[in-house]
Amino acid sequence: MNIQLDDLTRRLSALAGGEARRALETRPSASIHDLPSEILLMIFRQLHIMKDVEPFDIESPSVFPHAVSTVCQTWQHVMTMAPEFWTQVAEFIDDPWVGASLDSQLQWSKGLMFEATITYRNPVQDTWDGSAGWRENNQRMKSALTALIPHITRCTALDILVDNSVYLPSLVRDLPSAPKLDRLHFLSHDDGAKMSFTWPSKSFNQCPLPEFPQLRSLSLDGNNFMAVMLSGLTWLFGISQLSVGPFIQQTRPQDRFPTHLFFMALMQMPNLYDLTIFRMDFTPLENTVTSVPLVTLESLSLRFLTKEALEVVFTMIDSDDMTSFFRLAITSCELEDLRNVHMPTVDRLAISDIDFWDDSGVAFVAEFHGDDLTLDNCSAFADSLLNSMTVRNANGRFGCCDTRHLVVRGAKYLSVELFQELVKQRNEGHITKGPDGLAQEPTTPYPLHVLTTLEVSGSGIALSEAQETWFKQRVLHFQWEQ
Repeated sequence: MNIQLDDLTRRLSALAGGEARRALETRPSASIHDLPSEILLMIFRQLHIMKDVEPFDIESPSVFPHAVSTVCQTWQHVMTMAPEFWTQVAEFIDDPWVGASLDSQLQWSKGLMFEATITYRNPVQDTWDGSAGWRENNQRMKSALTALIPHITRCTALDILVDNSVYLPSLVRDLPSAPKLDRLHFLSHDDGAKMSFTWPSKSFNQCPLPEFPQLRSLSLDGNNFMAVMLSGLTWLFGISQLSVGPFIQQTRPQDRFPTHLFFMALMQMPNLYDLTIFRMDFTPLENTVTSVPLVTLESLSLRFLTKEALEVVFTMIDSDDMTSFFRLAITSCELEDLRNVHMPTVDRLAISDIDFWDDSGVAFVAEFHGDDLTLDNCSAFADSLLNSMTVRNANGRFGCCDTRHLVVRGAKYLSVELFQELVKQRNEGHITKGPDGLAQEPTTPYPLHVLTTLEVSGSGIALSEAQETWFKQRVLHFQWEQ
C-alpha cells in the first residue's frame, strides 16, 4: 500500500510541475511598460537628478527630458506630471510640427522659470538664394518664437543656434521684453562664404524696444549688435559676457562694421569681463586712433579674424590705461603682416588652428610675457615659435621669455630634438635635482625664463626611456603623450 501511495504522489507532483511550467511559459513577459505610473515617475525623478550632473546638450540623443518623453504616449503622460522636468525646453526648426512641440513643453512647465533652445535637428542644407529658402526658414523661426513669446516673462535663458546668421531673428523687432532673461545667445556657424546683411538706416522708434534688465551674457551676430547700438538700449550696461559675430562684408571697406562705434559700445559696459569677437570685418583705422581702455576685461577670445581685423582689435585696446587681463585666445586667425601691433599684457595665451602666418606673426606672439602658453593644433606655426623661444634677442631675452608653463597639443611633425633644444636653452644649469636625479621644487625661485611645466601630446612619437629621463631631470612637471 505504501509503495502505491508513493508512486501516486510522484505522479501528482510531476503533473503539478508540468502545469506550473506551462503556466510560466504561457504567461506574458513583464517589462518596464507594465510599471504603474507612480513607479515610472520615481524612476524619471532619479533621471532628472542625474541629468543635473551633466550640462544640457540638445544634440545628445539621450538628453533629458526630450528623449524619455518621445518613447511612447504613456511615458510622455507620466513626464507631464512633473513640471520641474520641463525647465529646459527645446524646439527644432526643421521639425514638421515646429511651434506645437515648444508650446506643449511650456504648458507642461506650469509657470516655472525655464531655459529655451531653438535650433536645427539636422544641419541646414544651405541653398539660400534670397527668396524661397530664406522665407521658409524665416517662417519656421517665427513659428517657434510665436510659441515662446507668451511665456517669455518666465524665460531665464534663450539660445538660438543656426548654421547661417541670415536665419537668426531680429532682436529689436522679433523679441519682446523679458524681465527675467539672464542669458541671450544668437549663435551661427557661418563659414564666411556668404555676406551678412547690412542693417537698414532707419529709426527704431516705430515699435517698443525690448528691455532685458537682468541680462548678463549676450551673444549676437554683427547685424543684431549693430541694431542694438543704434537703438541705444540701456540694458547693455549690465552685460558681463559678450560675443559678437559674424559680420562679413566682401565689398567696400566703408560697409564694414564701424570700428569706433563698436569699441565705444564696449566702453558702455563697465562690468564686461569676457569678450569674444568672431568673424568680424571692421572699417579701416583712421590716421589718428584713440585707444579704448577696457579696464574690467579678463578674457578676450578672437576667432576667425583677418589680419586687418586683428590689427584693429590690438590697436584699439593698446592703451597705457588698460590693466592687464588674464586670458587671450587666438583661434584660426591670420597671423601675418602684424608689423604695427603689439601683444597686450596678458597672463595666459592660447593659440590654436593657425594656418596663415609669417615671421611678423611669430614675432608678435613671441612678445608674450605671461606665465602660461598653450599651442593647439598648429604644428607649423608652433615649430617657428618654439625656435624663437630658444634664441635670445638683442636684449638678451628669449621669445615668450616669462613663459613657465608650456602645453603643446597636436604636436605632429615636431621633433623630440626641438623640445630638447628648448629645454636645454631655457633650463640648463638652473634646475635643482633631488636624490633620485630628477628635477625637484627649488629652495629659491628659478629665473623667469625657466620652463617648470612642459606637456606635449599628439606628436605621434614615443619617447625612449633615456629621452624621458632626460626631460624629467630638467623639467619639474613633464608629460609626453604620443
